Amino acid sequence: MTWIFIVLAVAMVVGPVMMIRPSPSQKKRAALRTQASQTGLVVKLASTDSSEAKGGVRAAYYSLPVSDPSKKKLTLWSLKKMPYAHDIHFSQQWDWEGKDKAEPRHWNLLQQTLNELPDSITGLGVNAMGVFYLWDEKYEQGNEKAVLERLKASLTDLASKLGYQAKK
Repeated sequence: MTWIFIVLAVAMVVGPVMMIRPSPSQKKRAALRTQASQTGLVVKLASTDSSEAKGGVRAAYYSLPVSDPSKKKLTLWSLKKMPYAHDIHFSQQWDWEGKDKAEPRHWNLLQQTLNELPDSITGLGVNAMGVFYLWDEKYEQGNEKAVLERLKASLTDLASKLGYQAKK
């Protein structure tokens, strides 16, 4: 009888500790984010509008810090992938998030960029952190370094075409 109480007591202590340990997929995402930071990208987790519907799932903003060589303040804007395509959207499934928009002279560039993005990118724009992609972090396992290099190269190219310089 005493053994039953000992086993229950141990289970009550070990159970909650095991519940707070990160899962293997959480460890992989943490390692990916750490690796991204080491390559010069800034990673920030933020709730999205659809977070509540997905049980509080967060999105990861992968940003390239930039500056404007003309010393002007960055023009902040964001495009978000909508669940459906519509004529009133900026480009097929993509529409502006909020009132702020990119300068009209960049719209053709943005439409071309949107057509080339993988499905795992669900947003892009310029915010206080820099030029960013909103990424669902889906990629082929074991290929983290190459994925992050492509992500950074794509953000660097976009920033350059928008007239920004990547910060060193």
